[in-house]
Amino acid sequence: MKNKAMCHIAIFAILLFSTGGLADEKADEGINWQAISSGGHMNTSIDTFLISGTVGQTAIGTSLFAENGLSHGFWQRVLIRGNTEPGPNVEVPITDSLIITFDSVISPGITSVIISNPGELTPPEGFKLVPSSPPIYYEITTTADFYGSIRICFTYDENDIQGNESNLRLMHRNDEDPPGWNDITDTVYIDENRICGITDSFSGFSLAEKEYICGDANGDEDINVGDAVFIINHVFKGGPASDPIETCDANCDSDCNVGDAVYLINHVFKGGPAPCESCK
Repeated sequence: MKNKAMCHIAIFAILLFSTGGLADEKADEGINWQAISSGGHMNTSIDTFLISGTVGQTAIGTSLFAENGLSHGFWQRVLIRGNTEPGPNVEVPITDSLIITFDSVISPGITSVIISNPGELTPPEGFKLVPSSPPIYYEITTTADFYGSIRICFTYDENDIQGNESNLRLMHRNDEDPPGWNDITDTVYIDENRICGITDSFSGFSLAEKEYICGDANGDEDINVGDAVFIINHVFKGGPASDPIETCDANCDSDCNVGDAVYLINHVFKGGPAPCESCK
């Protein structure tokens, strides 16, 4: 209770300070502060949320993000650290929504995650980042010596996903020139809103889903009669299915059937309503 009260006081002081006391500061001048989490201590960095940002652009509020409150859409950077002890199958619960499991840790260290809103971050080709506005980038590092693979699990918000949750992917930023992305997805637990991936190294990670247009059944990035023909060929003649299958669902009834072909024909030739925007 005492720690919680201290956190509320700190949050109020930060808001008061950032909105009233820094009017004369430069807009690009950096400021740093810390929000005390359960078990945290003032002016320390371990077991606390270290928050840094830009005057006039970053604020801390009461909306929940992990254990502490951040105003979604305003924050710039959050650093969260977790102790990583030696042993087999070492689980490091960074937050309730991010758990890292090492096959084997040889010597102890600290595993750190910087959660940021990177602004201009090029998504994997053919994909869009989840969430998309603002995108979230997780930069993971560790000082522990480890052996074998690492399993990383994120909890996601299903409302951030346009299509079917099974199409969600966990992407790992690589060190190629130019940098690219590797799909490390292992399992998507739809009932738990959780996605896990396997890697053997750390860097940046983001969630992504394949970018597509509802009604573009044949994948030519256009809505025309060819999509209706593609659907009819699939439904009645066993032709290839749309990829992803959600693009076939032009009327958003969560199914791919002749009704979608009729819907598209009505749109193309009779000026009927356009395909929906949230096919799943």
